[in-house]
Amino acid sequence: ALRFTCFQAGASALFAVAGGFIGALGLLAFSRRRWRSLLEFFILLPAFLPALFVILPYMNILSFFKWSPFGLSGIVAIQVIMTMGLVTLIVARILESKVGTMVELAWLEGASRWIILRSAVIPLLRMDLASLYFYLFTLFFASFSVPLILGGPESLTLEILIYEKVRLSENWAEAFSLGIFQIAILFFLSLGVRETWGERSEQSSNLICISLPCFLIFPLAATLLVVMGHLEGLSHSLSIFLNSPVLLSQLPSLIGGTLYVSGGVGLLILFLLLLVAGLSPHWGLDRFLMGYTAPSTVLTGFAFLLLGVGGWWQVHFVLILGLSILMLPALYRMMGRSILFSLRQQLIVARIAGASWALIFTRIVVPQVWRDFCWLAGIGAFWASGDFALSTLLAEGNTTIALTAKAYMSSYHLEVATILNLILLLIGALCLLSFGGLSRVFGEKPRS
Repeated sequence: ALRFTCFQAGASALFAVAGGFIGALGLLAFSRRRWRSLLEFFILLPAFLPALFVILPYMNILSFFKWSPFGLSGIVAIQVIMTMGLVTLIVARILESKVGTMVELAWLEGASRWIILRSAVIPLLRMDLASLYFYLFTLFFASFSVPLILGGPESLTLEILIYEKVRLSENWAEAFSLGIFQIAILFFLSLGVRETWGERSEQSSNLICISLPCFLIFPLAATLLVVMGHLEGLSHSLSIFLNSPVLLSQLPSLIGGTLYVSGGVGLLILFLLLLVAGLSPHWGLDRFLMGYTAPSTVLTGFAFLLLGVGGWWQVHFVLILGLSILMLPALYRMMGRSILFSLRQQLIVARIAGASWALIFTRIVVPQVWRDFCWLAGIGAFWASGDFALSTLLAEGNTTIALTAKAYMSSYHLEVATILNLILLLIGALCLLSFGGLSRVFGEKPRS
């Protein structure tokens, strides 16, 4: 299991970095802000969507060609599809922030595109690409949702092995030992994780000389696969769905369970982000959240199972708590940290002026972070709507739409799963927009 885990993580990270680097050379050809923003949004879609929304279209496309989506190739393909767009954007920003002026000078002196790439760009970015590879390796090492659906008897990862020990064989002693072993590995891996890569720069026009627009086809193809996979055979899928009376009768309760979990996660994440803001600046807390790169879904679920949770309300409350813990570091890294760091100078001035921490938090911090934190909470709610990994560990039966869709996917009833996915997408979008509406409350910036 450890060998396969390392192999799939290494292969996924390698293909994601290679595809992202090639895609970045294509993205650099678009320097106009409007086109650039539109392309960035489009190629980031697979990274933004929950895993369920990427796995299902992949299975739909491959089933159309009568190919098997399972095993090592399926796991690697999905993980590359989910991260290639994000890597493309990161590498493009690294290029813009580090090599813009140098590349322009080399181009003016007559160096060809390939000489610049081979002799200057790649050697200069070697450490950045290695660090990005290491980050992705850590992320894929703790991957659970993708191997849970696409893995098989010969595609056993460490996460799946712990899951089987807990839920199938109920061998808690071995599961605990494997969990401690995985925690140790993740801890040592997290020590080498870099906090940031490249900031947005205005030097993108200098890099047009090394850009190749056709290379953008790789991250664009990943997004097109996700979109087209949901539309493949849609009318046939809808007809099968409408002729499933048992599922239709269960749909209201499934929607209720999904809304309960999604809304609860959004509210708890909003509270946790405000709590982090109230404790900031705190070097130790920031370091923990930035280094907590790959929280293990199985270990989080295992920890809650040790508490002996039972009953619908208790299980779903624990599910909300677990999902919030898993998502908080990613949301903090995404935007929360930069928001809080932008307030540091104001906090210093306020403290020098003699303001208390309570006054600073309520009058300075909250009004300025509320809007963005609400949107981050909405993103968390959107992600929670598509969770089936932690839910599989904690919930008994199919109590949410995501769990039901996962059950239909596992039995290869992809038509019904496709319609459930689209319903789930609407619910997730509703949660996201609801928290966006909440951002208008206390969302005004204080006047200076």
